[in-house]
Amino acid sequence: GLVYAVFEIDYDQENGLTGLGQYTVEITNSLSEPGAVLNDFLLNSRYGAGLSASDINATSIAALTTYATEQVAFTTALGAPDTHDRWQINGMMGTYSNVFQTIDLICQACSTFFTYNPKEGKFEVVPNREATTGEKSAAYVFNDDNVIGAIDVTSTQLYAQYNEIEAEYPDGTERDQTATIYINTPAGELNPNEPTNKLTTRYPIVNDAPRVTNLALIDLRQSRKDLVVQLKADYEAIQTDVGDIVKLTNVTYGFTNKLFRVMRVTETEAEDGMLSVSLVLLEYDDSVYAHET
Repeated sequence: GLVYAVFEIDYDQENGLTGLGQYTVEITNSLSEPGAVLNDFLLNSRYGAGLSASDINATSIAALTTYATEQVAFTTALGAPDTHDRWQINGMMGTYSNVFQTIDLICQACSTFFTYNPKEGKFEVVPNREATTGEKSAAYVFNDDNVIGAIDVTSTQLYAQYNEIEAEYPDGTERDQTATIYINTPAGELNPNEPTNKLTTRYPIVNDAPRVTNLALIDLRQSRKDLVVQLKADYEAIQTDVGDIVKLTNVTYGFTNKLFRVMRVTETEAEDGMLSVSLVLLEYDDSVYAHET
């Protein structure tokens, strides 16, 4: 299964043939669907994480596949309307990185959270997508009846808020030479006196402009929905999982069923043996996931 190239040269100093010089290699692979790529990497014991199938929540991988292969609109280089899979993996991952870095790389390319669910004892993925109407209706509600103690709310300062993104990627139409996409927050969405602040990032295993554009838009919009809430709730809240959409009502902060996404769930035990749940919530908004063609 090793991929390699063999060169034979006749050393000729007079003609300057003393080494290989620069060369490129074109590699193709049948795996590009994110769920299949991630599952392959997690299970492979030679170049991957070496997990067993029982360590992975297969349902969550299937949900990622369904979301990633959904057909979305884009405009071709010739200006023609077309559709393609929402997300694809189109790039090389080296075995010199540790498995956590590679998993992060795959998940970055399909806007997905990777987490461990201690309730099931399995690793799972949660696509970072717009919540359905049913998910919002069934969202767990936090209020004065189940929140214990103070609520800590933080947000990014005005001078640290991103309003531009510069996204590099290997352009598949130009032999994977580095290309860059620039996106600015619309003027009407800027705060008064907000200074220019650019986020620079790279999507190394996504090689087409439409997908990179939408990935960059999600990152930029989410960075502006920066309200982070930390709270402690009674033990009933242990039913929430990372990635879930929840509602928070609090008079002090003016929240009425405000939507947040769960980013961390921690079971805690007090000295008297009482169990509670500490949560970190990130502000949620449908507009973050608006698709651009």
